[in-house]
Amino acid sequence: MVDILDPTELENALDLGDLDLTGRDEMINELTNRDGIILDIVNGHIRENLEDELVQEALKTGVDLRHYSQEIERELAAVESASISDYIGQSKKIAQLHKEMKQCDSILKQMEQMLGMFQQDLGSISTEIQTLQEKSLEMSVKLKNRKRIKS
Repeated sequence: MVDILDPTELENALDLGDLDLTGRDEMINELTNRDGIILDIVNGHIRENLEDELVQEALKTGVDLRHYSQEIERELAAVESASISDYIGQSKKIAQLHKEMKQCDSILKQMEQMLGMFQQDLGSISTEIQTLQEKSLEMSVKLKNRKRIKS
């Protein structure tokens, strides 16, 4: 024979605490009326997740999702720990690389300054060459004029 429990007895028997939604129709109605948009968004996310291949496969095979999520969390913690350990193990190399990069930046700045000065010097030399060419042309004209006068 099956015993039928009234809602209060069922609520006490299950002892779900804050998770208990039985007998809370007014709260659900209030949430639906007040936060209908949020519930629509949550429903959309649930539908999207149910369409995911991994979720479908897990549901088909009857995987305990709580156990599976705990396993994933353990794996993530292990990977995180390994990543941190690797980073700590490589920290001396990273610090050395940073130091070398700063040195390279310093050298490149010095080279940039030197090349800037060299460019200025080339500009000055170019101006001097033009001046010398003009003087040479003047002297050549003067020489030709003198030769004409002598001849």
